[in-house]
Amino acid sequence: MKKCFIIMLSFLLLSGFSFGGNNNDKNLLEKSLKEYTRGVLLSGRGECEKAIPYFEKALSYHKNIYIYFELADCYRSLSEMEKTIEYLELATKEYPDNPEGFLRLGDYYSDLVNVLKSPEIVKKALKNYRKAFELSKNYEIYYAIIEQEFLLQDYDSIIKDYENLPDSYKNDFYTLFYTSMAYSTKQESFKLFETLKRLSRLNINNPRILQELVTLSFKNGFYLFSYKFCLNLRRVYRDFNDWDRLLLSALLSGKYNDVVTVFNKYRQKKPTPISLYCVATSYAYLNDYGRAKEYFKKVLKDKNMKLPGNLQQDVYLDYIRVLMAMKEYNEAYKETLNYEKLYGLSPIDIVKERFESLLVQGDLKGANKAFYILKMLSKNKDSLKKIENLLNKNPKLLAYDYLSALYYSFGDYKNSAIYYEKCVKLSKDDKFYLSGLALCYQNLGKVKKTLKLYKKLYEKFPEDATVLNNYAYFLADCNIDNKKALELSKKAVEKKPELASYRDTLGYIYLKNGDIAKAEENLLFAYKKTPLNPDICLHMGDLYFKKGDFDKAKEYWQDAIDFGISNVKEVKNRFNLITSD
Repeated sequence: MKKCFIIMLSFLLLSGFSFGGNNNDKNLLEKSLKEYTRGVLLSGRGECEKAIPYFEKALSYHKNIYIYFELADCYRSLSEMEKTIEYLELATKEYPDNPEGFLRLGDYYSDLVNVLKSPEIVKKALKNYRKAFELSKNYEIYYAIIEQEFLLQDYDSIIKDYENLPDSYKNDFYTLFYTSMAYSTKQESFKLFETLKRLSRLNINNPRILQELVTLSFKNGFYLFSYKFCLNLRRVYRDFNDWDRLLLSALLSGKYNDVVTVFNKYRQKKPTPISLYCVATSYAYLNDYGRAKEYFKKVLKDKNMKLPGNLQQDVYLDYIRVLMAMKEYNEAYKETLNYEKLYGLSPIDIVKERFESLLVQGDLKGANKAFYILKMLSKNKDSLKKIENLLNKNPKLLAYDYLSALYYSFGDYKNSAIYYEKCVKLSKDDKFYLSGLALCYQNLGKVKKTLKLYKKLYEKFPEDATVLNNYAYFLADCNIDNKKALELSKKAVEKKPELASYRDTLGYIYLKNGDIAKAEENLLFAYKKTPLNPDICLHMGDLYFKKGDFDKAKEYWQDAIDFGISNVKEVKNRFNLITSD
């Protein structure tokens, strides 16, 4: 009864009812209201066929947009499409300034799309939604507009309409999904990153959309988002079983501890080849080479474990690299031969590891033979020429070069530093090895040793952009000399203005010096080029904190954690700066 009262009240207000005026008009309005009320009572009971004559009589006495809506609803419930459209179109013609008529007509055409699958119907829905927005300026109607554009595959219009939305309307998950698909199609990588990031922070319960988002994120290289959507999908599905894709996404986004945790909890009893590969590689990057070897052997030696063909080489390659990190050089060499026995002619990366394994053992004869094969396979002649010169003049240096880079790639800075130190001695202070050693010391927190190396590098190579940038960042990060850091960073950026890492350094130094405008200019440039870099995200958070925009500061600090910042505790302390007071 309450619903009927509200509808009748709307009817009276929209009719311009008043207790004064022409008696004839009043009588017609009263008759119309009487018939309308009977129709509403019948339609409310589901007796639409009986209600229609009452609504038609009401309309004959007095026109009102709600009578058109009631007639349309009745015919719709009777599955009479043409009559439904007729009354909704009459409503828009009689009341061209009322957005609700156009909105209802748009909704009806939109619902028909599921049945008729016609682009023309989609276009009619879109046309009416656009008119409804034009009259109402209600941005929520844009959600329906973008949905129709998605059905028409009009990706340019989707992007334009989404970007015109106020920020407060940009978090509808369907709209974000359609826009993400449009950005992906148009290869707008940074904008796709932004929409996927928004989606990854929503509580989405639609399994079909989540599956699409996992695929979309993975295909475009945003593995962290793929991992997050997989976790969300697992919460939706009680019988979730796509653990391989979840683990692979976590591995590729650098979430090594997560891979180990998930594997031990859900896959250890029933492992698959891919899950074993993921946990083995994760242990390698956690520098637990013994466990990494154990899991690599399981996946490679068990005849029941069949890897997809495109992963076979990667698994073997990573296994060989783990053996090298464990100093099991001869076993690594044997595994390169095993690969060839099983799969035929070795690819170039396997031959390269064969060459390195022989080289670090001191088997120069065998290394030269492997290098000969490498020269025949490789197209990068310049790089091989440098290796050949070093092989002939200083094979030990070449061996240490390989080991320093191997350990550095695993984030094992302690072992990497040991071999960089050997390289520095043998090469007589080569720039490349001095720089590598400085980065190792920096990551290990050895400030005095790092400073000594950078002073040496700057003295010997005062115009080298990499030296200038790395030295500048170190001086600023350790609060040693911000004035000197700014001078060096400016020179580096002048030499290579397009490098995101250099612009990040300059922005970071400006921020520390209190020049917010210049900091923002450089940090935004760096962020748009490499939005997944955790250090750049950290600096972006610090920037917005200093600007007083705490919501944005927290967003970027969270990004820094999500994307793998090394010192999570330090970043979490920044959140306390906002919440403590």
